[in-house]
Amino acid sequence: MILAAIFVIWNLASTPPPRPVAIQPAPIQGAGLQKAKTRGTGEQPARSKQVETLALAPFLIPAERSGELVFFKLEAELIVDSQTTKHELMRKEAWVRDIIYSELKGIDISNGVAGNVLLRYRKPIVDRINRELAPLRVDDIRMVGVLLK
Repeated sequence: MILAAIFVIWNLASTPPPRPVAIQPAPIQGAGLQKAKTRGTGEQPARSKQVETLALAPFLIPAERSGELVFFKLEAELIVDSQTTKHELMRKEAWVRDIIYSELKGIDISNGVAGNVLLRYRKPIVDRINRELAPLRVDDIRMVGVLLK
């Protein structure tokens, strides 16, 4: 039993740290800065649309890499248009997390983990959340994953 514990500790210590998977969030349409003229001070930026975000607690998603089971830690942030929608989605967070998990579990990341791995899954996740939790509406989702071994 002591030998097994030493082996596990040695194996954990010799494993390289997880590599971050950088996924750049797409710009939010309608949430950019517009210039508004003000008296005497020149031009200052003003928000064209108010945007609320709901950050979900990180969770693990199983994936496949060259036939091997791997996990990545996913951090997701939902972008909504009102405080009311944000509060309603907070109450249904378990359903939202389940939708994201079921859309991403088992994805193949054999081609690498750089750049836009999760980008192609954004639209299907947003569409499914909007369909299953109607009349609540999510405008977009930002996702960042870190590959674990």
